[in-house]
Amino acid sequence: MNKKKFITTTVIIVLAVAVVYFAQKFAIPVIPLTTTPPATTLLVSNISPSFAPPRTEVTIIGSGFTQTGNAIHFGTEVIPDVTSADGKTLVFTVPSGCRGGSPCAPGTYTTVLPGSYGIYVVNKKGTSNSVIFTVVKTVKITPDVREFKGTVKTGAQLGEVKSYCPQGLYLVADEGSYLVEQTTILQLRVPGESGDKLLSDQKYINKKVRVIGKYPAQQFFCQALICGCDDYILVERIDIVDGGNTY
Repeated sequence: MNKKKFITTTVIIVLAVAVVYFAQKFAIPVIPLTTTPPATTLLVSNISPSFAPPRTEVTIIGSGFTQTGNAIHFGTEVIPDVTSADGKTLVFTVPSGCRGGSPCAPGTYTTVLPGSYGIYVVNKKGTSNSVIFTVVKTVKITPDVREFKGTVKTGAQLGEVKSYCPQGLYLVADEGSYLVEQTTILQLRVPGESGDKLLSDQKYINKKVRVIGKYPAQQFFCQALICGCDDYILVERIDIVDGGNTY
């Protein structure tokens, strides 16, 4: 082997070794173009009802619940070892007291105050997302607080007979019946920090419901056919009614 050929062969070997070395040292992993995200094992998708007074039975709807050992965290309270027969629902009762922390009153253990509470579930699969549940004052049936039954529709669904609030929710009486006197449609509102506000929970749309609320709720009536003048129920509680069952 002549000297020139030996040098050429040596250079080729050195380059080959270098390529292998750097390929291993600085190799970039191949990432598939499409990947399937891991399935969420514990999820809260809905709460029914979404607001209610203390001592009301509430259903959490989701996935990943275990037959036993589900702990429901309600504000600062923990409701332990809640069972789930189908892995998709959990039923608990809104506590009447808590150990402090907003919006509970300060102290070691006191009455649950009206307000918004975070709810999430913990079990052996992990911790779920948190959803908001609103505690309202206990409702007593009085001349001003009534029970209504009907179907929830949006203002947009009711057409252009008058200027209904397009995104507002309305209770529509069943065919051949009235909600009150000769009224078949009433807007649904809930108490807010700065006054009454439109009920906006989309899960009630097109559902038959039972509503307990104050009517008439407004202090002054206006005759204009505009959204802000709609006659309304100030909702204290609303339940979906399905085949005679209430949720």
